[in-house]
Parts: sequence; C-alpha cells; structure tokens
Amino acid sequence: CLSNQRKLSKDRDRKTAIRS
Repeated sequence: CLSNQRKLSKDRDRKTAIRS
C-alpha cells in the first residue's frame, strides 16, 4: 500500500531525526 509505505518512510525519517 502506498499510504503504508509513506507512513513507514515518515516514521523512519522521524526516528532518524530524533537519533540525530
């Protein structure tokens, strides 16, 4: 699902931002 992929990408980016 495109929406699911978009959510995963956003969550991954958010997690990376927190780590950074």
